Amino acid sequence: MRLRSIASSILVRPLLSLFLFAAVSIATAQTAPSTVNFRLQAGCCDSGSPNGITTSDFNEDGRVDVAILDEGTDSIFVMQNDGAFQFSIASLIQRVSDTGNFPNAIVAGRFDGDTHQDLAVANEISHRIDIYLGRGDGTFITSGGIAEAGTTTITIAGVPIAMIGANLRNDGRTQLVVAECAKVNVQPCFLDVFQSNSAGVFEAAQRIALPGIPGSFNTIPQDAFNLITSDDFDLDNKPDIAIGVGNQAMVFRNTSAFDGNASAHLTLQTTVKSPNGGLISALTSGHFNAGAAPDLLFEVFNPGSDTSLPNTEYVFLNNGNGTFFLKQTITGQHTGHNLAVGDLNGDFIQDLLIMSARSVDYALGRGDGTFGPFQHVSDPSLLGNTTAIAIRDLNRDSRHDFIFTTFGLPPSNGSFAGFMLNANAAPNCPAPGSQTVSIAVCSLTPATNSLTVKASGNSPNGVKRLELWVDGKKLTQAFNDQINASVSVAAGTRSVTIVAVDLYDEIAKKTMTVTVP
Repeated sequence: MRLRSIASSILVRPLLSLFLFAAVSIATAQTAPSTVNFRLQAGCCDSGSPNGITTSDFNEDGRVDVAILDEGTDSIFVMQNDGAFQFSIASLIQRVSDTGNFPNAIVAGRFDGDTHQDLAVANEISHRIDIYLGRGDGTFITSGGIAEAGTTTITIAGVPIAMIGANLRNDGRTQLVVAECAKVNVQPCFLDVFQSNSAGVFEAAQRIALPGIPGSFNTIPQDAFNLITSDDFDLDNKPDIAIGVGNQAMVFRNTSAFDGNASAHLTLQTTVKSPNGGLISALTSGHFNAGAAPDLLFEVFNPGSDTSLPNTEYVFLNNGNGTFFLKQTITGQHTGHNLAVGDLNGDFIQDLLIMSARSVDYALGRGDGTFGPFQHVSDPSLLGNTTAIAIRDLNRDSRHDFIFTTFGLPPSNGSFAGFMLNANAAPNCPAPGSQTVSIAVCSLTPATNSLTVKASGNSPNGVKRLELWVDGKKLTQAFNDQINASVSVAAGTRSVTIVAVDLYDEIAKKTMTVTVP
């Protein structure tokens, strides 16, 4: 883990252990809406079949950019954020070949020894993962020639089915975890762990045989890429991996030394069975109640009883040790295979965004591990078969927007990547720039034996947690890139530190001194 200091004081690595926060309240500056309004502000990539999304600050200008994968044209569109929610093509990687690569997943991270953001693209037909090393200006190094392969490549034996980046070694670089099968829906299947050196060259660290097929209902690979997630499920300060395989979610504990030198290593921790025996078609993780341990949410399809294609979502809460119990069942409302989690209405509670054929719906979290009824995002551009989704604050207004890709379906038959502006979530603290892990403190307000902090965080890959420390003790945290918290403290001069933890566990901190009456 890297620590970026914004003040001169030193802070030890924050712990995620469960504990009670005394006299802590979370409040919004205004009441969060019960209905969130989104409107299409920009779009691209309507000439092919876009099917993958990743976000980062590729040109290091402080604004979040978007990379769109397009299997139809075998291209990568790197969309530069020009501000005011306007995007333009910063670079286009055209990977033309005689046979086509059929790219089906894209991940952003730092794969070599510099500070620039890189890209990894998984390919079905060519059985490889292309690594495109970034230059820091929105462009990437390719191998050249007619088929612009990556700067380096990873050869895999089978068809990639799911891929994710994670900080498994604590070496400042992003490792890749890839599920692959002999063919689509054909065993044997494996979970492969790859780690890179400072030149961005990857090697295999581990290969784990899987007992079934990830996303076995999904007949086209890009439908299965929402089957893998990473989070610290057992609260040992190391990111773990969970993946849907057949009718069970398999949770792998990170058992590497996590010292920046030893190889990445995963060990099966637990399995979570689908309650109705259905096949898991999508999986994600998040913080759905007040506990510090991340929870699981997955969608299943039971071809025996769900012949009309409605799926069932199951919410499993974490016991605090990497085991889970069923909290909520949401039955028969969707036919999609893409899930995303984020605070959509600005109440500091994580919500669920789900993509279906011809629609995107959301359910607001209640904060107790359950979700309210689904509400429809209405826009004509969502009439296709939605294939990928991502949530980020794209214009730094503290509201979380989303990006989607869609294949054409009759009658429109259009393919599209769209940028949806969140128009009415409760605002909090405008985000700082995204070129590095950074923190903005909008207010630090003392009162009698208490203080209230309103702050935000940002980074190239996104901040997943903000923590509030007073005099070296963590008093509260928000699993969000926004925090608005009031805490009880004794009168006197207090040292207040905000800590931001980004997607790949890089840390920034900002320390201030305040006098509490």
